[in-house]
Amino acid sequence: MITLAELQRTMRLVQEATFVWSASDGVISWDSSAPRVFKDYVPDLLPDEKTWRSLLSGDDLLRRDAWLSEDDHGGGFVGIYRLGDGNTWIEECLIRLRDESGQRRFMGRIRDVSAVQNRVEELSRQARYDNLTGHLSRPYFAAAMGERIDLARETGSSVCFGMIGLDNLSGFNTMFGYDVADAALVRIGREIADRLSPKDAIGRIGSSKFAVLFHDCPQEGLKQRLSEFQTAIRETVIDTDAGPVVVTVSAAGLTLPQDATSTYEALAVAEDTLNHAKDNGRDQIVIYKPDVIGAAERRGNIALADDLFAALREDRLRLAYQPVVQAHDVSQVAFYECLLRLVNREGDVVPAGMFIAVAEKLGLIRILDRRVLELAFGTLRNNLRVRLSVNISPQSLRDPQWIKTFERLAADNPNALERLVLEVTEATAIDDVEKTAKMLSRFRDMGCTIALDDFGAGYTSFQQLRTMDFDIVKIDGGYVRNILDNADDQVFVKALTDIAKHYDLLVVAEMVDSHEAAELLRGLGVDTYQGFLFGKPDMNPQWLNDTPAETEDGAGGQGTNAVSGL
Repeated sequence: MITLAELQRTMRLVQEATFVWSASDGVISWDSSAPRVFKDYVPDLLPDEKTWRSLLSGDDLLRRDAWLSEDDHGGGFVGIYRLGDGNTWIEECLIRLRDESGQRRFMGRIRDVSAVQNRVEELSRQARYDNLTGHLSRPYFAAAMGERIDLARETGSSVCFGMIGLDNLSGFNTMFGYDVADAALVRIGREIADRLSPKDAIGRIGSSKFAVLFHDCPQEGLKQRLSEFQTAIRETVIDTDAGPVVVTVSAAGLTLPQDATSTYEALAVAEDTLNHAKDNGRDQIVIYKPDVIGAAERRGNIALADDLFAALREDRLRLAYQPVVQAHDVSQVAFYECLLRLVNREGDVVPAGMFIAVAEKLGLIRILDRRVLELAFGTLRNNLRVRLSVNISPQSLRDPQWIKTFERLAADNPNALERLVLEVTEATAIDDVEKTAKMLSRFRDMGCTIALDDFGAGYTSFQQLRTMDFDIVKIDGGYVRNILDNADDQVFVKALTDIAKHYDLLVVAEMVDSHEAAELLRGLGVDTYQGFLFGKPDMNPQWLNDTPAETEDGAGGQGTNAVSGL
């Protein structure tokens, strides 16, 4: 009888064979048109159908049996099987025949499809599992959660769900770098997984977050289970290329479906609860309680989302403009940053800080960004000597609709592009360096100026400053606000400025609130200032009402001499 190893070896050599199989006695005879090399393997390849079938595995075997049992003369069958537990895959194609005597036969073809099938398996594995930790990816974990919620609802039971997040990932990256952070995340995932039962599930659902579904955990025991993870991670010394490091995690716990009735809601509530835990400090655990985590706040968020949609329909979104002034002459405006405002039905102005975070959480930020783009291009079209900057969220930079909107507006207003500054944050810049650099380079080639916002707040490498080909860097206001009294901030701003100058970038200092701070910053090499000292965001600046002709011939007031400063 042929063995699995012999069949695998045969298929590697033969690759493809055609045969005729008798349905009555399992005797195999080969099609006379088959190449000679196949006939060399006839005695050993398929001695009988029963033996052949015993070497195969896979879901298609059930379909094969059903098809073979049918009596009709038409139709065909295609199945793909794995040979045993190995990496050899066989594709079998069968059609029904009848000879002159009416005996039923099957003509078939088998071929080795291992290369294609193993690639499919690898792509499926990569989609199912996180590449770094090997745990379930977010989509597959969410699917598993949905099944558990449905089962719990049907049986009247519950399932405990935990979310565990590394404390202060951004600071960890800044201090140790990405490779060390990755090593820490792998170890955290391992410490959690080692304490789970085979029926529990673990997934990596964010850059620094893990999620766990417990198969058998009473609600009152959830905090204890999360505490076990927390203690194990806290007491683990992680060996890295930078030396041994110790990390802490915070955790959130929910009971499903009592605390959330859907996967989307469960993940959202867990995120909020985890943030609440981290707000209490490092190494914290919070078990979700509706009266603690603010059901009222979520209801307010929903109401705000409704108002945002209404504001879009009713044209109640406006831009406010804050000047960025030249350090050598603060009467000259380099450009104005566009800041979104919502005007409610009572006529009150709602600043962006009151709704942007909610818009991001609810997935509305891309719609708002498109509206900002339309408003900004309208201002540039009507004010020909004014330069504006707009912020691009990470979601919008990869949003095909935002890009289409930009291309349409750019085609209609080609003269506006050289007066448009596009600002991206450090988080956006490092999220996917290659794709972001390609996209920003495309905008720059069209004539736009590219700015890096909040420089110093995250962990942009100096190499990325060159890769991204920025024109402007805006130093995060957190380093500017107390610069007169904080020597460390002075050293840091000086270092950031020197690096920016090395790459020939214009430097903006944010949150400049005193003349003394402005003078100090100018001495450190800062080119321009932004802050309430030089102008608050204004929805109706004087130049906004100037006609295009007036601004073109220089009567536009602020901003008319500033473009050359860049």
